[in-house]
Amino acid sequence: MSSSATVRLPRRVRKWAPAAGAAATLVVGLLVGGTASSQAAGSAPCDIYASGGTPCVAAHSTTRALYSSYNGALYQVRRSSDNSTRDIGVIGAGGYADAAAQDSFCSGTGCVITVVYDQSGRGNNLTQAPPGGFAGPAAGGYDNLADATAAPITIAGHKAYGVYSGNGPWIMADLENGLFSGVNQHLNSGDPTINYRYTTAIVKGGPNHWAIRGGNAQSGSLSTFYDGVRPNVSGYNPMKKQGAIILGIGGDNSHGATGTFYEGVMTSGYPSEATENAVQANITAAGYGSNTGGSTDGGTSTGTTDGGTTTGGSTGGTSGGCTATYTTTNSWSGGFQGEVKVTAGSTAVNGWTVHWTLANGQTLTQVWNGTLTTSGSTATVKNADYNGSLQPSASTTFGFLANGSPNTPTLTCTSP
Repeated sequence: MSSSATVRLPRRVRKWAPAAGAAATLVVGLLVGGTASSQAAGSAPCDIYASGGTPCVAAHSTTRALYSSYNGALYQVRRSSDNSTRDIGVIGAGGYADAAAQDSFCSGTGCVITVVYDQSGRGNNLTQAPPGGFAGPAAGGYDNLADATAAPITIAGHKAYGVYSGNGPWIMADLENGLFSGVNQHLNSGDPTINYRYTTAIVKGGPNHWAIRGGNAQSGSLSTFYDGVRPNVSGYNPMKKQGAIILGIGGDNSHGATGTFYEGVMTSGYPSEATENAVQANITAAGYGSNTGGSTDGGTSTGTTDGGTTTGGSTGGTSGGCTATYTTTNSWSGGFQGEVKVTAGSTAVNGWTVHWTLANGQTLTQVWNGTLTTSGSTATVKNADYNGSLQPSASTTFGFLANGSPNTPTLTCTSP
């Protein structure tokens, strides 16, 4: 979970290539009981950014206060039984989300998240995205709102909820004409594989310059994935600023690249690496962890893919008590993105492995939420250390980027 915002700009109005003197940081990941302990004065992410001369101009979180003095609402939920709403705040200034208030309000009925409030005081609240103009009338109306209970987590041992909408993670910037992880669109071979349960993602920019940094939101330091010139595409240099911060992706409800959001900020100015490193230390110290009860959460993402579609699907064998189902979630010239859902059978599994054959010269370039090995044309993905244990009928997912053309492979899932 990093200091950044899961921002969804209106579809086809996403000229968000990091603007001159602008940065965004985010975290994606699960809390239960206990008393809330407030953060020390000046120690929260937005306190740290302000001390570094690059204050937050938008600060959103469903899990905790991003200022040590913040004592307001984090987000709003609406229940389906009577369409009434309730603001969910923190338990004390600088503290964690009051998940018990949500659980009580939503007991016996469904709830969705309708607003994520801006803690910066600038009023940049995340509200439901309106119908998207680019996709046309067929796209439908307002974006779907997230289930308020689909991503339970713990933070410092306290229960909280994220905003769940899909799988990831990867760290890229949506520059309207494409998804970029560096100077080239889509894949950049120097980018590391990301398989952390919770990911810190940072995107920042200046005149003809931008950078991407990321790391494990539970431990360790940040790495720089890209630091250089803007993509050589018309309209990206000099910067043309358009967009907004909304809850959704612009009205057509497509989700070629989505994820689970926990906290994020946007800053004014170009933060130093020292400031970002201090924020990362605060995030890892916050103690994001998995909730032993509730549904399995699907990871994180920092960008939305233009024109994303979901096509195809295949269920593999049930050897060893698990099944695996494949979906192509996005494709482009020369590459595609896939997702595999692993589901336990009638008994719990402790570890799983999925095998399939790569077709037509396909090569896998990045895998998240699993560990990849290849032998010839056979791809094998084993569970990560955090998603191998599944209760009966429970599911988890892993995803990947690949070169080549997508197909619908036959999957085999095995467990010890």
